[in-house]
Amino acid sequence: MTNPIVIKLKPELYAKHTKHFSRADRLAYNYSVIDDYIKEYYHQKTLGQIASDLNEYEQRIAYRVQVLRYNKLLVGKREKRKLEYKAKEMERLAAKAKELMEFYSTTLDAIKNKLNEV
Repeated sequence: MTNPIVIKLKPELYAKHTKHFSRADRLAYNYSVIDDYIKEYYHQKTLGQIASDLNEYEQRIAYRVQVLRYNKLLVGKREKRKLEYKAKEMERLAAKAKELMEFYSTTLDAIKNKLNEV
């Protein structure tokens, strides 16, 4: 977790917090570390576990999850399961289509051979 992930993807998330105050740099809260940790462990851990690992309030973690999901940087846990199911279903259908194409091509070749014989 040494390289920042989210700040490279969407740096404007962190730009708006300090622009309107002259001395805000030392008072601004740095969410980039939290966001990177959430992005990495959101699907393996609960919000409580993430909050405990980062020594943060659970409400702050929940807020950052909302921000990341709103900005399309994080997929919800249920949405991820649905997408995984759809991907497996598409793979199954693609395999079935490939099987049917092979069957029809061999059948078509057999029909052409019979027509050539006549």
